[in-house]
Amino acid sequence: TYGTDSDEAYRFSVYKKNYAYVSSTNARQSSYKVSLNKFADMTNEEFKAQYRNLKQKTTPRNVKLLNEYNVPSSVDWRGSAVTGVKDQGQCGSCWAFSVVCAVESANAITNGVSALQSYSEQQLVDCAGGQYRNEGCNGGNQTWAFSYMQDNGDMLESAYPYTAQDGYCQYDAS
Repeated sequence: TYGTDSDEAYRFSVYKKNYAYVSSTNARQSSYKVSLNKFADMTNEEFKAQYRNLKQKTTPRNVKLLNEYNVPSSVDWRGSAVTGVKDQGQCGSCWAFSVVCAVESANAITNGVSALQSYSEQQLVDCAGGQYRNEGCNGGNQTWAFSYMQDNGDMLESAYPYTAQDGYCQYDAS
């Protein structure tokens, strides 16, 4: 629902533009498809302002380069090294989701984990502030979040579920 008739008319015009984009993109028969979702009444600029709250930092710590010798030209990691799509909701926690996804995948690839484990984004949102300088639902930085995880570890999502809002740190080292 929208506040006024003019708000609704504007949102409908944005929706129609997004619908036209989806239709024209899918008509090109690329290797991918796009579709409408719950963000279809938002402009690109509005979406970026609401959901891309990444805080930039230029100096990573403990960078480890991967050996690229003798690797296949392509690999389908679905089901073996990446969990399903997750939704950050109205919280600006893209930074936490990207870090958790990277750690989940690295764990599965490195340790041969047969059943993917889904780690807690909410732990980062609630606990990786302070000395790690992330701001929960107001944005954060992957490097700082990796530092937090390196120092503290991360709980499973089942033990520390995502709420899409800032909360108090419930971290349990066990």
